[in-house]
Amino acid sequence: MFVMQGIHLRVVGVCDSKSLVVASDVLSNELNDNFLSEVFRVKVDGFSLLTLWGLGECQVFKNSELKEKVIDVASVMGKSTGLAFVDCSASSETVGVLTRVVDLGCCIVLANKKPLTSTMEDYYKLVSHPRRIQHESTVSEILSWIKQS
Repeated sequence: MFVMQGIHLRVVGVCDSKSLVVASDVLSNELNDNFLSEVFRVKVDGFSLLTLWGLGECQVFKNSELKEKVIDVASVMGKSTGLAFVDCSASSETVGVLTRVVDLGCCIVLANKKPLTSTMEDYYKLVSHPRRIQHESTVSEILSWIKQS
């Protein structure tokens, strides 16, 4: 659980390029601090999130199911909960998902400008709701913000 300036940030899912780990019930559960520490350890060691299968109360989805599940979570939690998707990749491959989640009322936070360098159509779709998008030029600045909370 992240608490910043009295605001509780619930982490309900984490994904990498090949897999997604999401809380068993995104409306009532979250990924706890111990689980998030394990996610961090797995990624530092160079492994996929798929290795977390069966650990804790979560669901793990493979690449083929990844985008569909992200959209499902966004449609359930979008406007009603203030769901924010944080993209720390340096890839424009996430643009399709990002534009869909913005359409569903979610906010997006970009730690890299690469998703904004896709087509002009995608760019305008992402920035058409300026209150739903925040971006920064480096992941280290985002990580610094998280560490301070």
